[in-house]
Amino acid sequence: LPEIYQIGVRNPQGMAISPLNQKIYFSQHGPRGGDNIGILKKGGNFGWKDVAWGGKEYYGAKIGTKPFKKKYNLPIVSWVPSIGVGQINFYSGNTFPEWNGNLLVSATKAGLLLRLVFENNKINEQEIIINQDIGRIRDFEIGPDGNIFLVIDDENSSLWRLSR
Repeated sequence: LPEIYQIGVRNPQGMAISPLNQKIYFSQHGPRGGDNIGILKKGGNFGWKDVAWGGKEYYGAKIGTKPFKKKYNLPIVSWVPSIGVGQINFYSGNTFPEWNGNLLVSATKAGLLLRLVFENNKINEQEIIINQDIGRIRDFEIGPDGNIFLVIDDENSSLWRLSR
């Protein structure tokens, strides 16, 4: 149907439009592993629940016969075990100008803030910026000056600013 844009998505978490190619990127939780980032495509199918991008059922059983199948859209990156992927956004700012055009990714379960570096529309580097130093990163926003504001999901939630 024309009103259906994308199917086969399990648990979407974040979306961002790339300043490099104007495509819509999204993050989604796999089951037990298989968290991933993909590119939305009109009429596309990511294959959930025939594939699980490397993840398994919570009780340990396999999902489908293979983690990926060529007949479905493939994610550009997948994490096994699960990192609890969340918010994503392409960096633009003056605080970290060397990051402009890079995709920032939060991971609640792992307490990570990642930077994905693209070259020729493919990820060629993943850098961990924050690694469980401040808690479970629930969300982040990039301010107009390029500072990054992070919200932590803990008993005593906090707001952090990443700047120079």
